[in-house]
Amino acid sequence: MSDSVNSGRGGTSRVFRILLPAGLILALAVGFVGGIRFEQRVLSAMQTPQAESANKQDTAEKRAESDRTRQPAVTEEGQTKQPPEETGGGSEASNKAAPSGQTVDLFSDLTPFNGTKLAEGAVISGVHYDKGYYLAWNADPIRWNFDGRFRKLTLRAGVPDDADMNQGSFAVVVDGETIAERTVSKDRGLETFTFDVTNRRIVSLRYESNLVVIVQAMAEK
Repeated sequence: MSDSVNSGRGGTSRVFRILLPAGLILALAVGFVGGIRFEQRVLSAMQTPQAESANKQDTAEKRAESDRTRQPAVTEEGQTKQPPEETGGGSEASNKAAPSGQTVDLFSDLTPFNGTKLAEGAVISGVHYDKGYYLAWNADPIRWNFDGRFRKLTLRAGVPDDADMNQGSFAVVVDGETIAERTVSKDRGLETFTFDVTNRRIVSLRYESNLVVIVQAMAEK
């Protein structure tokens, strides 16, 4: 019986010696895995603030760049250049005041409220003009309402080749005041005349003598 007990004790001792190293190895393995996971959590916790800081810095840089592009440029002299204004469509632009120097056709854009048109045009120095007004003893004066919008009046006038007389004359009347008298002839052909009508309202061309044809009338703003 003593041998049996000793035998049992020896077996137990051998099992214990075998299990002890195995337990130590298992404990070390568990601790190693746990340490790796803990280290990963620590690294993740350290990287998150850095990533958020980097994102915030990137966003701030983009916002600053956008603000710089919206700000007007500054020249070397320190003067600010404003960005060009956007223009509207065609209908909006046509309603704006006409720039200085723009001309208006007084036979199509601003027609006379009084006057006698050529029925079949006129031939002056061999050139046919299909539109215009004429001044004669039996014709109405040619009148426009400028309403102070124009500064210069330009006329092209002459005597038709088939007229009975070689020359004719007309007067320019502005707001009831005669500012000029002009004479045209077949010999000189079509002539151009310019008159100052700044801030004037009613402009008239009045017959003086014989037949005179006005083939073009332009007003300049």
